[in-house]
Amino acid sequence: DTPHVLIAGGPGSGRTGALHTSLLMLACSSENRRARVMLVDFRRSSRLLRRLPNLWMYADTEERLVQCVDALKKEMRERMGRLRALLEQQEDSDDLPSLEEDPIVLVIDDYDQFSVLSKNPLLDLKEFLLQARDLRLHIIVVGTPNDLSRNDALLQQVKACRLGLILGGDPQDQPLLGVRISDLPPGRGYVVRRNQRYLVQVAHLDTKAMAPWLARLKQSQGVGTQAVEAITTTVVSEQGVKIVEALTEDQQLLEEAKRITDATLAGSV
Repeated sequence: DTPHVLIAGGPGSGRTGALHTSLLMLACSSENRRARVMLVDFRRSSRLLRRLPNLWMYADTEERLVQCVDALKKEMRERMGRLRALLEQQEDSDDLPSLEEDPIVLVIDDYDQFSVLSKNPLLDLKEFLLQARDLRLHIIVVGTPNDLSRNDALLQQVKACRLGLILGGDPQDQPLLGVRISDLPPGRGYVVRRNQRYLVQVAHLDTKAMAPWLARLKQSQGVGTQAVEAITTTVVSEQGVKIVEALTEDQQLLEEAKRITDATLAGSV
């Protein structure tokens, strides 16, 4: 029932892994399979996720971002028109109408990348933010605590939902969602939901455990360094292996991926 989510953490905190796992679960969940994902990824740390079956748009440059935002604005305006029509049809009813539309999930990784732009195209979406729930628009913003402590129009609406995952970082960083940032182990953090918070541990793999497998994958498939780093954060889950299956037909690599996944989930890596 909450449309927007923050994922915050310092370098090495596990925020990228948490994001990848969330998107993989979204793609694999039969309940959420219809959700369309627009991924903004200027650092290209999530390039492998372009293979997700529910990816709608991918932006890794300012030019591409402008195109994606324009397409999203067009979709939102069409939905607002349909919503107004429903309201007029049901003006004598006490029940609020709801759109039978596929959810759209806008994912913004590394929000600090947009501070260097002369104009942040994402702020053009502010006209839809107050009605985001009715328009079936959900936003996930990922970044460091300092990046997300800003108060532009988009971040204000996302933080107003008071839902997020706050991982470890510099204790000097600004608090977020009422949580003081602390120097936590990788993957450790707090899930915040309104005025409650829960200590959690998300998957975080020691990359040394995967070094031989990653080296073979890079050599045999021509996968770049950034993509290899992305695999590190996605493979350690049952859903993550499906990403690897989409990348290679090398059965030995697949077996090694599954072995690493099973061992990590069992706590033996």
